[in-house]
Amino acid sequence: MRLARILIENFRVFGAKNEGKNLDLPIQPGLNLLAGENESGKTAVTDALRLILGTTSLDFMRVTEDDFHKSLGGTAIEFTIYCRFEDLSDDEAARFLEWLSLEDINPVLELTLRANRTDRRNKKGISIPFIEYMTSSGPNGTGRALDGSIRSFLWLTYLKPLRDAEMEMAAGKGSRLSQLLISHPALRGQEVESEMPTVESGKPPSPPETLRGIMAIAEKWIQQSPAIKKAKEQLNKDYLENLSVGANTLAGEIAITRRADLKSILEKLELWLKSGDQEIERTRHGLGINNVLFMAAELLLLNESIETGLPLLVIEEPEAHLHPQLQIKLMEFLEEKTQGDATVQVIVTTHSPNLASKAKIENITLMASGCAYPLV
Repeated sequence: MRLARILIENFRVFGAKNEGKNLDLPIQPGLNLLAGENESGKTAVTDALRLILGTTSLDFMRVTEDDFHKSLGGTAIEFTIYCRFEDLSDDEAARFLEWLSLEDINPVLELTLRANRTDRRNKKGISIPFIEYMTSSGPNGTGRALDGSIRSFLWLTYLKPLRDAEMEMAAGKGSRLSQLLISHPALRGQEVESEMPTVESGKPPSPPETLRGIMAIAEKWIQQSPAIKKAKEQLNKDYLENLSVGANTLAGEIAITRRADLKSILEKLELWLKSGDQEIERTRHGLGINNVLFMAAELLLLNESIETGLPLLVIEEPEAHLHPQLQIKLMEFLEEKTQGDATVQVIVTTHSPNLASKAKIENITLMASGCAYPLV
């Protein structure tokens, strides 16, 4: 399944269709480069996609008064965002069956987000501005509305401009790295416990087969540590026993976590760049190289999880913090990962002439003053 077209009317810089100021943008398979000056509409396109599809990072976006197009005639009372998806596989057609349209017996998924500004009066008769919006399927949004269970299959992957890649790859609750890893096919089955393999004479012991098993063994070894044992015994003997009432003696236990599930294990991991093959202490790298590491990790997940989500990556200003040679290398990398049999689509917005000069002409759309000019 691929995004084939996006139509935007009365959203931010894009105006009304009857005035010829709306956006009608075809999206190519593979790589799409939106190049243009500030305020040309590039960010409006990416934000429109985030609003109608949602993102894998679950960043919250809501429609505000500023999203409605403003002109000399005033502020629009309605805006629409339309996305069209083509080339659905049999599994995808079955998944979206209740929301599909048919064109020449080919299944097509059409989505329309329609937002309206209205006024509602409270009990005192005071008019209060209110915004309501909904995403529906079918031509012109006349089909069934999208529900929560199906929306997760349409989330795109979004990399914001001037992102803190080092923070994104750091350990922590709900970390982006844990989200990437838990969705990777290689991690399937890692949530079950496994025993320590039998130790063969003269060979070093091997770890358990699963991450959950490794964590369970590590927890047992930590609990057997003389230091932990001594601290626990002192806690129980000198404090908890003295606070016990009756026959129920209070006793504490020290463990790694209350529930060492796969998610909590992955949240303890972080991704960082190794300096060659040398076993040296971890070095803090610059913003640019960490940015490349982050983009590579996101592309890894997209390529490995095509059947479980929307293989669409939106990157704003990937040239941030990258020197010109690395910008060119990045463009070559993105083209390689999105050409041929690859089903991943990438939409890149940029100001960089270096990126634009390296992209193929058919992949470039020039943006200027709310207008789009595909170079094909």
